[in-house]
Amino acid sequence: SQYTLTTPLQGDWPDMPTPELNKAIRELPLGAYNDGLFTLLPKEDSDALFEIMAKVGNIDKKRTGIFAADWLGKIFSVDLGETDSNGNPLVFFYDLEENKSYCTDFVFDDFLNQCATEQQGSLFNLSQFQTWSATNPPPRDGKSCVAYKIPLGLGGPDDLENMALSDRVVSLHILAEFHSATD
Repeated sequence: SQYTLTTPLQGDWPDMPTPELNKAIRELPLGAYNDGLFTLLPKEDSDALFEIMAKVGNIDKKRTGIFAADWLGKIFSVDLGETDSNGNPLVFFYDLEENKSYCTDFVFDDFLNQCATEQQGSLFNLSQFQTWSATNPPPRDGKSCVAYKIPLGLGGPDDLENMALSDRVVSLHILAEFHSATD
């Protein structure tokens, strides 16, 4: 595998919207992978991110399961409202810095086994992660992310000098508050 568990996390697995997805997520170790490039979240963190997302978007806990976040705080979920031709929910990610969601066009297993490995350069901004990690501590604790000190939406520059290690929930809460106030 291209992913190495850096920091195991304790807790229950996040709630997923179908029994099959609940079974699939429970087969995976929760924790930060590859120095925090990607984190499979425990339920407590998933629930906190769900509450943040509820402030800025149409998200329904009965049809959505938040299961992961990346080093920049992008939130990954499955959504029963968008399915493949077999009726399996697709994986989305939410970028609160841009206040946009993106469909990966992959179902859960294919996302983890194909998309997250074969497309990790573009999906997780791998070159920027490597540049950041060369001179800064990566978010390997499973609870932090690298956030913009001055959000891009407020005119902050998209460069390493404007980035800092931050608590993921706090950083995303601030972005959600900003977007809910400006929408």
